[in-house]
Amino acid sequence: RWRDDDAQTLLKPLWTEILEQAEVAYQWKPDEHAYYIPATGALVYLHGIRPSENTGRYAKFRGKTLAKILIDQAEELPSDYWPELQGRLSQQGQPHQIILTPNAVSRLHWIAKEWPAEGRFGDHEYIRVRVYDNRENLGDDYIKQLERAYPAGDPKRRTMLEGLRGLAVSGQGVYTGYFDRHRHLVPIDMNPQLPL
Repeated sequence: RWRDDDAQTLLKPLWTEILEQAEVAYQWKPDEHAYYIPATGALVYLHGIRPSENTGRYAKFRGKTLAKILIDQAEELPSDYWPELQGRLSQQGQPHQIILTPNAVSRLHWIAKEWPAEGRFGDHEYIRVRVYDNRENLGDDYIKQLERAYPAGDPKRRTMLEGLRGLAVSGQGVYTGYFDRHRHLVPIDMNPQLPL
């Protein structure tokens, strides 16, 4: 995660639960912000990557030799972190992979540029999921709450429920309460013989 507080309070409990369910022995090394897995000799670093004050911008990960990187809520990262993180995939003898799990982003976000919505792009793959695909973890009540907050026609519904890219919308709509999508939008067939 971007912020260390989020990594410690949200990700760390989930990670230890996964290790315990899988019956994987581990040791927490607080001075390194890492889990040591004795069976494989692996170190799994778990911390936010936002720099502390008076430290270098990339100090949290520079100098580390990594094989895999997972970044939750990657939309929070500034764009210049992406090439820097790619440069950390330097552990020899291991397959290299970076997985980003962002919320849906606007079409102008660096993630949207790096991963076009069409799917594969070089050695990158974009996999879209909807909030409904995570129903088991989120629960029906939470999804219903989102549906009420972002009803059909709301521009944020695309990103908040459907996992689609959309506009980064904020503020109050100009035609709120006046525009009715069913009444004011009428589908028409385009005549290709006429100039558009």
